[in-house]
Formats: sequence, C-alpha cells, structure tokens
Amino acid sequence: MIWELYKLFGKDENFKVPVLVDSPLANRLLDCYSSILEGEAKEQFDEMMSWSNLRRIVSPEESKTAVADKSAKVILSSSGMISAGRSVKWLQNILPNENDCILFIGYADVDTLAWKIKTARIRRQLISVGSHMRINVQLLIYIHILLICSDRIY
Repeated sequence: MIWELYKLFGKDENFKVPVLVDSPLANRLLDCYSSILEGEAKEQFDEMMSWSNLRRIVSPEESKTAVADKSAKVILSSSGMISAGRSVKWLQNILPNENDCILFIGYADVDTLAWKIKTARIRRQLISVGSHMRINVQLLIYIHILLICSDRIY
C-alpha cells in the first residue's frame, strides 16, 4: 500500500498529507524487506522509505499523539479484523466524522467488528462513539491492512 501511495504521490510536491504507518507488524515487515531486498528493488524501497510524507509510528506514545492530532492524514494500520490494537483507537477517533473514509483491504470473519462495519450491521454499539454516524466504507480483497484516510486533505 505504501508503494502504491508513493507511486501516486511521491513526486507530487503539492501532496503534503502525511502517510503514517502505525502498526508494529507493518513496521517489522518493513524492516524485514529492508534487510532482504537487493539491487534495483532495494533502491526503489529505500527511495520510498525516504519519502518526506512517510512517517513510521513505533511507540504507543507516538501512536497516541498521532491519534490526537486532528489534521489530515492517511493511516496504514494492521487491522486484525479490528479486534485489538492501534486500529481500534483510530476507528474511535475518525468514525464520528462522516467525512472520513475507511478502506478495508482483506478478509473479515463473520461477527468481527470489521465484518460488522463492512456489512453495515453496526450502529450504536460501535465502540461507544455514538449512534448517529455515516460510515464511508470501500472494500478491496487479499491484503490485511486497514487504511483510514480523511477527506480533510482536499
């Protein structure tokens, strides 16, 4: 997902929106890729990772600070079907804003929070964020990443 965003916006000087990787798993995988890639693939990876818009969130404290920041951003967070972890905090933060968007990429098992959101079978019980919300959900299949973005970027 980072690569796709980088290909779209990496050379665009007008694109100032930060892209946050807020996932311990994703950060470990990025470190693994960095250590095993070679040649042109490694050069492209390093170029992507040095993109000024890209920021890796490592510590829980950094994550809390990023969640509290109300400015426009794209967040990449492993979802675990939104059963735990940092993606839950992001959802609590962005769902009350009907202009924000959640992009699920991957499978969500029946009766998980991710499934309930994807199938719009949830309203009031959603993590105590309120009973009147519109959820803008787009679906893609096969990669387990939760992308939360705000239309505040426009």
